[in-house]
Amino acid sequence: MEPQPLPAALNPKSMLVKPGSPVKLKNFDPSFTGDLKKKAAKDLLQQGVEELARLGRIRDRRQTIDDKFCHRHRFLAGSKLPG
Repeated sequence: MEPQPLPAALNPKSMLVKPGSPVKLKNFDPSFTGDLKKKAAKDLLQQGVEELARLGRIRDRRQTIDDKFCHRHRFLAGSKLPG
């Protein structure tokens, strides 16, 4: 599934606050959706879930590779492994 761009009203840059600036949450409408409709919101949420799952798989593969690398080099260096 090809990611779709966010509607202009939901641009994260338009929601940034400068560090140290005071923020009053009462000034923000929690039901704000811009012009995003329910179906589009569900699709966007699904894209986000799929992207997080993809990134998690990459992280897990990377961790496995790092663990094997460290184990191998500790073994080759002659150090005792814990456990």
